[in-house]
Amino acid sequence: MHSVTTRSLAACALLLVPAAKASIFGSDSPGDGVSVCSLTSPCNSNFIGTVSSSPAGLLTGTLVKGGSTLGLQLGAQPEFITFSGGTETTSGFGFVGPLGFNTQYQSIGGNNVGMPISGQLLTLNLTNTTASPISGVSFFLQIPQTVVTSGFTPQADGLTFGLYCSQLVVSCNTAATPLALLTTPTGPAGSTLNAADLSPATGTFGDLLRFSNVNLAPGATGSFTFFVSDYKGTRLPTTGGAPASGSFNLEVVPFAQTPEPASIGLAALGLGYLLLRKCRLTR
Repeated sequence: MHSVTTRSLAACALLLVPAAKASIFGSDSPGDGVSVCSLTSPCNSNFIGTVSSSPAGLLTGTLVKGGSTLGLQLGAQPEFITFSGGTETTSGFGFVGPLGFNTQYQSIGGNNVGMPISGQLLTLNLTNTTASPISGVSFFLQIPQTVVTSGFTPQADGLTFGLYCSQLVVSCNTAATPLALLTTPTGPAGSTLNAADLSPATGTFGDLLRFSNVNLAPGATGSFTFFVSDYKGTRLPTTGGAPASGSFNLEVVPFAQTPEPASIGLAALGLGYLLLRKCRLTR
């Protein structure tokens, strides 16, 4: 991953992914294997982690099992929401991380690896603390806290915005049944989610959400909802699984509203008129 300074939604690069195979391995992509959930009885967990912000003191709310509502004071610079608290120890494997048990998980004979075991629905209320309107907001999941404002690079870290296989079987045939998101992300009324972030054919699918037309005025609050999940703990270590992440970050990137070309032209004409008038008065 690399940092860039260009703050433009249009600059967010999309990477094409290889053609879908009958079933796929990968820490972000549900597919083959045996669920670690088959080792536990019942397949459940009450474990839940904690959240904080960077810079500190900007976040309100706590994580609760099944779904959480958080508030974030959003300034002009990227901010981070850090999910932490480790992993549960009941299974001895740590299949549930800070997000807790995914209540939408459906076990089929203990072998369903199409659905992440760890995850939950988040409602994030963003309050604009700047003096200018916020026109767009991007959300990017990552483990290290790295500032990235464009050129978002997907991370094969198991963290996604609720990526799952709608077949709900051991082997996910992505050619017949594409991967999908557990919940369609939403933003404030009138906002638009980049269509590419809802398409399995793009490299950013599951890792990035880009909202435009947010039009969040100074002091105003806008509500965003999306699912966040960690797929790593779902499978057994012998089938590509790994313990869930003990901590990770959600980067929130604001984009300030820019003047329309017509407004820029009118402003230039006004400035020119004032300069000309001043020149005449000083003759």
